[in-house]
Amino acid sequence: MRCKGCSNPGTHSFEPKHLLSVDAVFDRMRSLSPDVEGMTLTGGEPFDQAGSLVSLLQRVKEETLWSVLVFTGYELMEVLDQGPEQRKFLQYIDVLVAGRYDPSLRCRKPLRASSNQSLHFLTDRYGEEDCQNVPDAEVVISEEGIVTLTGVHPPSLKGFSWMDEERAS
Repeated sequence: MRCKGCSNPGTHSFEPKHLLSVDAVFDRMRSLSPDVEGMTLTGGEPFDQAGSLVSLLQRVKEETLWSVLVFTGYELMEVLDQGPEQRKFLQYIDVLVAGRYDPSLRCRKPLRASSNQSLHFLTDRYGEEDCQNVPDAEVVISEEGIVTLTGVHPPSLKGFSWMDEERAS
């Protein structure tokens, strides 16, 4: 959707970069950690890939206890108007964050980056109270020293010279 200020601009291309089968993606996810509680789908726009994601989420729901959180730029009514694949996709989602990101409406609501976005609990697994203490961001440093920043409002590491020094060594 190319929302202004998107935190995932590298996901906007419709040209395939890494083609993997649903089984390969699922197997890779299962191998990550036994402590995984759920999965989050973000942009590129998940509902533009509804058919493949339905296949993936069918396996997730049949073979794991994982929850599913999806961020979409579409409003819920737009999703419902798209077609049967998109409506089927909704059946596998526990929590949906819907609405285009608008940097002029930046906010600190749980799981939302701008105040026009809405939160939908599509199953009984979670409720509003479960989202109250979700942090805006997460910083993960791997054993190899790789820093990964994620979240609705991830911090920036620009200006930290140690990052450049580490990469150069």
